[in-house]
Amino acid sequence: MRRRLRWLVLPLGALALGSNPLPTYDLSGVWDYTISEIGEVGPCPTTGDFGGEAHILQTAETFSLDFVSGQPCLPEGVCHLVGTVSGSHYQASNAVDVPGGGVAATTLDFVAASATAAAGSAVSTFTLAPDVCTWTYELTLTYAPEPEAAGLVALLALAAISARSTRRATRGSGGSWSPGSARR
Repeated sequence: MRRRLRWLVLPLGALALGSNPLPTYDLSGVWDYTISEIGEVGPCPTTGDFGGEAHILQTAETFSLDFVSGQPCLPEGVCHLVGTVSGSHYQASNAVDVPGGGVAATTLDFVAASATAAAGSAVSTFTLAPDVCTWTYELTLTYAPEPEAAGLVALLALAAISARSTRRATRGSGGSWSPGSARR
């Protein structure tokens, strides 16, 4: 008796059961950030809410986030985090050696609500024996298009409006459109 071999065709993603979903958004670009609801545990310097500019570079399921203004970044490297993306969920961390044998570390966890807005929480710890200081805080990110890009978009929008106005001015005039005919 002969048996028939039957093929089951599955999408490639179905073979990776249990894998993380592909990123929902590409958050690469310049962002405004706000840090608020700061809590301190240990001998921490007290700080109020603050904000500045952050840069995100996303490549598929990995990303880096750099806080480029709004806070001191000492020791060097403490404002650079690297992490992973799963769907719209972003997780990043860093650990930087502190002069004198300590460590400064941050863990960041946020969700992108859209390609232009994200929010989450973070924990930063500064350890220099025997002291440990821990900050908890909320992070809000809002996309801030680069000025050159915003200017180009405005220029293209103005050109489209001008072209539309020119077409409307020539409708019903009985003649055909030619350069300069809309200026009459």
